[in-house]
Amino acid sequence: MNKTGKITAIAPNGTAEIKGQQFNRSLITLSNGEQWKFLSKGDFKKQIGDEIEYTIKNAEYKNASLVVENNYNAPINTNQNKSISMRATTNDSILLQVCYKENMQAFGKENRGSVINNTKEDFISLKQILNNL
Repeated sequence: MNKTGKITAIAPNGTAEIKGQQFNRSLITLSNGEQWKFLSKGDFKKQIGDEIEYTIKNAEYKNASLVVENNYNAPINTNQNKSISMRATTNDSILLQVCYKENMQAFGKENRGSVINNTKEDFISLKQILNNL
């Protein structure tokens, strides 16, 4: 069951290694007085004062995780300031993954902005070509 709360304090609480990946642990205090431990890659993404939606993963150890919205159907913005809204099909997902993989190989992890922008542009271009066949 999902719960909501407003963050009143964020404190580092060590690290955890899970399946070979390193995570930061944060102790989050909510306005109702409850405290929960959240894992994150890098810094905890929410700020004091933010309203969060979370799920309790282990009440005994006070572990919780943020509920992440499904943005698969969100509009894709291009550099031309156009917005294209589309539902992600399996074929679209495969095409997007291929575009992303190729752009990661071409531009590397150092230029993530270029990777994301070029992936969007390539995906939209290939989608338009496929629709015109």
